[in-house]
Amino acid sequence: MERLEVKYSIVTPLFLAGADQGKAEVRAPSIKGALRYWYRAVAPRYNLAVPGGSTTYESELFGGTGAGEGQARFLIRTSPVSLKEEVVDRESRILRGVDYLGFSLKPQRDRRTGQQSFRSCIVPGQDLRVSFLMRPVAKKGIESLVAWKSLIASIWLLGHVGGLGSRSRRGFGTVSLKEWRMERNPAAEKLLKELPIACNTDNIEKWYQGFRNGLSRIQSWFDGKPIVDHTVIDPQSSFFYHPAGAASWTEAMRLAGEYLKEFRKENRGGRMALGLPMMVPQRSIRYEPEGFNRVASPVWIRVIRAGERFYPFFALLSAPYPSKLKEKCTRRNMADKEYSAPDMATMMEQLQSYLKNQGFRGEGDR
Repeated sequence: MERLEVKYSIVTPLFLAGADQGKAEVRAPSIKGALRYWYRAVAPRYNLAVPGGSTTYESELFGGTGAGEGQARFLIRTSPVSLKEEVVDRESRILRGVDYLGFSLKPQRDRRTGQQSFRSCIVPGQDLRVSFLMRPVAKKGIESLVAWKSLIASIWLLGHVGGLGSRSRRGFGTVSLKEWRMERNPAAEKLLKELPIACNTDNIEKWYQGFRNGLSRIQSWFDGKPIVDHTVIDPQSSFFYHPAGAASWTEAMRLAGEYLKEFRKENRGGRMALGLPMMVPQRSIRYEPEGFNRVASPVWIRVIRAGERFYPFFALLSAPYPSKLKEKCTRRNMADKEYSAPDMATMMEQLQSYLKNQGFRGEGDR
């Protein structure tokens, strides 16, 4: 069976768990879900039917529960090696300094029982090894090389833009692609050589150039123009890094949190682009999107390690946004309000300008 061996480096604490949220656990379904997200972000034709088949490209590759859908084309196996964990309790220092980005990860007290619940995380500085095995092509399925191209793109994006587990949009669970090796498919092996592993560079400028080259190559693999009915990487997306860096992942995340916090204070309208619903405790107001249950933030924060330094990195992607908002007051005897939502493009421009003014470097795809 064709196999791809991948090694990720865990850069920031990884809060990944199964049914027991107090136990850190690397789970294949969580990795598969993250890869599906990044495949959708970069493949405009993900929801089109496979020629001659009854399933879409996405369901053919990742599987599904709909009619005619079934198992994914590939299997995921994680290394049986145990990874070091840490319980995040009152004595833990792992969240110290990064409270703003990881507020929901701290010990929580049940209001009804009074009991505290603690979470565990997989600590940084370890390697996460994952194997991908491609099933033989189905009678009317996509070719093996097409399947590998989509999967390789997702694996690369996860290791350069995304993350795993809780608060992955806010820097936690940053996994950096370290190395990969293909077995039994020379054509797919050539695809690996087309994509630079930016994280193997020794400074942030080289990292960024490798990242841009790899992203451009991946985008050339897929036809069509992305439709922004979900989070996508398109010509309006932009990417920024701070050139100064820090001596540790903790310091890099602390800086990222301070920049994000300051932007929210200075840009009352722009901060709504960072996710909804949004609470404003000082005014007893909750902002909710109309027509959406929630709006996930299109801004991904991660920590880049290049050489011996760690750098805050912001990815500003394109995502759907409601045309109207509801302003709900949590106090009694005060009516709710409804009004037009701020323009998403304008809000992203505000964030880009803010990051540039703070010394960040980068650019969009335009």
